[in-house]
Amino acid sequence: MFFSININKIYKKLSKYCAKYLVYFFLALFFSYELSAQEGMPAFNVYGRLGIEHGKIDQDAKIQLKRDGKVVQTIKGESKFNFDLTINHEYLVVFSKDGYVSKSIKIKTNAPSDRAEIGFAPFEFEVNLFEQVEGVNIVIFNQPVAVIDYREDIDDMDYDTDYTKSVQNEFREATEQAMELIEEKKKQEEKQAKANAKANAKAAEEAKKKAEQEEKERKEAERKAKEEEAKRLAEEQAAEEARKKAEAKAAEEAKKKAEQEEKERKEAERKAKEEEAKRLAEEQAAEEARKKAEAKAAEEAKKKAEQEEKERKEAERKAKEEEAKRLAEAKAAEEAKKKAEAQAAEEAKKKAEQEEKERKEAERQAKEEEAKRLAEEQAAEEARKKSEAKAAEDAKKKAEQEEKERKEAERMAQEEEAKRLAKAKAAEEAKKKKQLQAKLEEEKSKMATSEAKDIPPKQKNTNTGLSASDQDKRNKLNTNIESDRRPRKASGFENDEKRKTGNGMLEEDAKNKLAASLQADKRPRKASGFEMDEKRQRGPSHYDKSVRDLLKEAGVEFDRKEEYFEHGRKKITKVTLTFDAKEIIYKKVVHGWGGVFYFKEGQSASLETWESEAMP
Repeated sequence: MFFSININKIYKKLSKYCAKYLVYFFLALFFSYELSAQEGMPAFNVYGRLGIEHGKIDQDAKIQLKRDGKVVQTIKGESKFNFDLTINHEYLVVFSKDGYVSKSIKIKTNAPSDRAEIGFAPFEFEVNLFEQVEGVNIVIFNQPVAVIDYREDIDDMDYDTDYTKSVQNEFREATEQAMELIEEKKKQEEKQAKANAKANAKAAEEAKKKAEQEEKERKEAERKAKEEEAKRLAEEQAAEEARKKAEAKAAEEAKKKAEQEEKERKEAERKAKEEEAKRLAEEQAAEEARKKAEAKAAEEAKKKAEQEEKERKEAERKAKEEEAKRLAEAKAAEEAKKKAEAQAAEEAKKKAEQEEKERKEAERQAKEEEAKRLAEEQAAEEARKKSEAKAAEDAKKKAEQEEKERKEAERMAQEEEAKRLAKAKAAEEAKKKKQLQAKLEEEKSKMATSEAKDIPPKQKNTNTGLSASDQDKRNKLNTNIESDRRPRKASGFENDEKRKTGNGMLEEDAKNKLAASLQADKRPRKASGFEMDEKRQRGPSHYDKSVRDLLKEAGVEFDRKEEYFEHGRKKITKVTLTFDAKEIIYKKVVHGWGGVFYFKEGQSASLETWESEAMP
């Protein structure tokens, strides 16, 4: 019993796991089939370029492709991109650069499988980034600037016009405000750069003058120092020459004195020899006298030499004192000069600091004045814009009212004209009918007269009693009567329909093409929305010939008038085609921030419509 219970449990567990893994297997098989089915569909190709307002593409510029919220590809430092998008996913193309407002385009590739298998035409768009500036609300750019998805009405990928209309005004206002602030910032920077350059030039000129003055003073000081040094050297040289002369004179005198003494000594020795005898007698007395005389002479010579040495040392001492005094005076002069230079440098430094302080104060006041002026100008500009917007809105309402009244008047006039034409046509038909009836009666009368004559049987009609020629004439008259009885169709404008005899099929075909073309262009076609032109390659055109060619083929004459004018930051080209008293108005609006829009009869149109219908 215990063994059988364990077997049952194991069987149940195995059954449970097998069922679970079978479910996983079939789910994986289903998803792999779905994935392979998606991968087999042609990719939706989008391409274009990134532009930087007042900047350039560098490594900070980045284009990211996100699929279902995850980044799948990143392009850095390049302006062009080319992505192949798989079907049934949501993509986000994000354009960014440091210091610039980021933008994104959302692309939904969900489409019916039978249509996706055929493939879609490549889609091109361009996005321009502008610099981040204070005072502009850029939160709006957290959402995509445009959405591209499958449009059932055109059976193709195109812009979501409902989304574009919902965010168009906010994006346009933020972009225009940013571009105006960027332009103002650029002008302010240029003005500040000019002011700085002027201040730097002035400071450089003052520094140059100061350096030239200091160099002049330095050279003057050097010149004076050289003169003082030359004077000192001259005085030292004079003192040295005087000392040498004094020493030479003292040596000469000492030499002469020694020679004199030597001469006297020799003379004394001669006298002593001559008086040798006397000296021998008086040797002791003479010896003593001689010794006394020599001692006295030596003493006097010693005293004289000492006196001369003393005088020489005194002269040297005085010369040294004079030299020390001169050096002290030179040192004092040098110290006084350095002190004067230091004082002058200190005063110049204080003066420069004071001037710098005054300049900064002047700059601060100038900035405050400029900020005040800019605030006043901005307030005035905002007031002007509000006034212009109000005036434009009033003018728009007035123009719409006048246009409505004009169209109503035209409609009533057309109805009146149609009634008048219908009455005139009815009268004309009645007149023709009477004429034809009279003619028929006349023919009947002639035929009756002809019957009364003797006509061979072979010339009579067995059915009517008329001859073959008369019967032919009668048939033609009946044909004309039936033709005239057919109701004529009005032109739809103010004239009768112009018909081309013998070329009816060609005329009808041209009109059908014209109607198809005009009907195709009634589809709401929105441009990229903001900073991009609608540049799309759709393959073959909706029609092979332009509206002007179709009008010519239909035999409708038309007149083309082109006008150009500017409104604020907008440049507008207006083209009016007039035919059969009807007008078709085309407009091309180029915004100052780069956006280009095309309109036909007040509705958004494509670049293709503008080029094929409005352009000559």
